Amino acid sequence: MLKTLKTPRRLNGIAYMIAFCCLYSISNMVAKHLSNNIHPVTMIFYKDLLGLLLLLTTRKYSNAISWPPFTKLNLMAGVLSFIGALVWFVAISHLPINKAVALSFCTPIFSSIIASLILHERPEIWQPISLLVSLVGAYIILMPPIEGITIYDALLLVACIFWSCSTIVVKKLTQRQDPHTIVIYGTGVVTLISLPWLFISSYIPSAQQLLLLLLIAICSKLAQLCIARAYQYTDVTVLMPFDFTRLVFTSIISYTCFGEILGANVAVGSFLIVMSGYFITTREYKKHLLESKSD
Repeated sequence: MLKTLKTPRRLNGIAYMIAFCCLYSISNMVAKHLSNNIHPVTMIFYKDLLGLLLLLTTRKYSNAISWPPFTKLNLMAGVLSFIGALVWFVAISHLPINKAVALSFCTPIFSSIIASLILHERPEIWQPISLLVSLVGAYIILMPPIEGITIYDALLLVACIFWSCSTIVVKKLTQRQDPHTIVIYGTGVVTLISLPWLFISSYIPSAQQLLLLLLIAICSKLAQLCIARAYQYTDVTVLMPFDFTRLVFTSIISYTCFGEILGANVAVGSFLIVMSGYFITTREYKKHLLESKSD
């Protein structure tokens, strides 16, 4: 393992992965702060509108040459992303951000299971075992001694499921479209879906809130670029363990800003989920190598 990390290309990928985790943590922390005063749909609209403007401005610096046609998959990816973001923002407004981020580690696990169901693949024995370990980890995170599991805890898992579906659709789109265009189309769909809410709600964010929404937009879009670069430079199997730094960054920022302390159950549960995800990714990668050699 240590030998594989010595090459500069892999180190660049790891650096991009850690940068993604840091930007992701900042974006979620600012969203957590704004969720106390701004409706989730309002937050989504302004975040994605500002993000869309940034993406359109920077598109000329990407490798995209022309605009591919907008497809049903683009629409589906945008709708799934919107629902996932809406449920996520509702949940984090009522829960500690450390718990929310820890449970978000379930997303790649759900992606693997859902992909097998959609593609009608017969699951191998290690897949349900990994899922069981992840569910145990999620239960450990969700097991408060007194208040029990709330509806907002369940919403976090629902958000992970929608994001898993969105991830599968986006992976399908990457066969035909460049990542920059996929993100632009998806962001545009989310913006249009949330637009009618402005006519229902008369709330207008203050100048300070708009600046914070701009910060979320910048961090989230930079995070998307960083994760794309990370996968470009380094194998997913190498990057998966570093995804755990999302919880590290979130814990530091949440303690500094909100005084939230990372509970032992959250740390242990998220470790089980990440290791389960790493095991799934490693097995899938080895399976892909064997299939490539047999062709």
